[in-house]
Amino acid sequence: MHSHRILPFMPTPDGQPRTLDDYMRLDVEHGIELIEGEFVVSPAPDPRHQTAILRMGSILDEQVRRLRLGRIYIAPLDVVLSRITAVQPDVLFLSNSSLARLDRRLEGPPDIAIEFLSRGNPENDLDRKLKLYRKYGVPEYWIGDPEARTLAIRRLSGGSWSEPVLLDAGGVATSPMMPGVRVPLAEVFID
Repeated sequence: MHSHRILPFMPTPDGQPRTLDDYMRLDVEHGIELIEGEFVVSPAPDPRHQTAILRMGSILDEQVRRLRLGRIYIAPLDVVLSRITAVQPDVLFLSNSSLARLDRRLEGPPDIAIEFLSRGNPENDLDRKLKLYRKYGVPEYWIGDPEARTLAIRRLSGGSWSEPVLLDAGGVATSPMMPGVRVPLAEVFID
């Protein structure tokens, strides 16, 4: 996602992790996630990051709807992974069978989570979210880099991530989760 930092003004008085109940009481709609019991805040994405999110979401949405494969959502949409973890992937895909877990928020992992790196804190998506999405069984994780104009696709297999499929701006992203969908990255990474 974007640069993250722990909110210094919201410590727990007893040292216990924050819970989903604490998170749902917050009066904000975007920029805060609950990651393993800690509130993490994100500033708004920069224009290049925001363009990549919008383009990826638009390209996927048009094809996923036309092929009747499910739905595409962009942040902010709460994805509740546990009592102490609720995240907001930049873009996510829900297959038709996963839509039953969606009401005001998604309960459980999306079929595909897509994050775009921010210049301020790329390790959050490359390390922390990578481990988090593996732990909670996200079948596929796409990590876009708007600066380098690349996309890495990882698939979960036997509880571990596959080696990433690395695509540059001339590549086309596809997924067995979305048969028939093709995402030309030159249309995602535009200036």
